[in-house]
Amino acid sequence: MASESDIRRIVLSYAILAPNPHNKQPWIVDLTGPTSLDLYVDQSRLLPETDPPFRQIHIAQGTFLENLDLAARHHGYLAEIAYFPQGSYGNTVVENQPVASVNLVENQALERDPLFDQILRRQTNRRNYDETPLSADQLSGLRDSFTDAGLTLT
Repeated sequence: MASESDIRRIVLSYAILAPNPHNKQPWIVDLTGPTSLDLYVDQSRLLPETDPPFRQIHIAQGTFLENLDLAARHHGYLAEIAYFPQGSYGNTVVENQPVASVNLVENQALERDPLFDQILRRQTNRRNYDETPLSADQLSGLRDSFTDAGLTLT
C-alpha cells in the first residue's frame, strides 16, 4: 500500500474491512472522479430470507462509510458524504442507485480519530470457547463497567 497514491484506493482499502452481515461485503464502488466515488448495494449479495427489509445490508453500507471516513481523516482528507444523492427508496426494495456519493477534500488540519487504529486489529474469533469461569477480577471489572442501578450482572 505504500506505493499507492490514489486517495480513493487508499481509503477504500480500509473501507472494505468494515464489519458486515454474514461477511458478504455487499458493496460496489464506482470511481466517479479523481477524488470522488459512489457507493452502491451489491444486489447479488442480498439476503432476502434473513434480511427481507434490507436493514442489515444498509447497516453494512454505514459501516463501510464509517471506515472510509476514519481512513480519509487519517490520511488528511475530509470525506464529504451525500446520502442517497439520487433520492431515497423504500425499505422493501433496493434500487440501482447510489447509497452515497463521497468527495474527498484534502485538509491536513483535520483531527485524526483514534478509532482508525482499530480497523486493522478487528477480527472474528472462531475458536471454540472453553468452560473456564471468569476470575474474581474479571467479574469485578464487568460489574464496575456500568453504573445503571436497574442492571445486575449474574
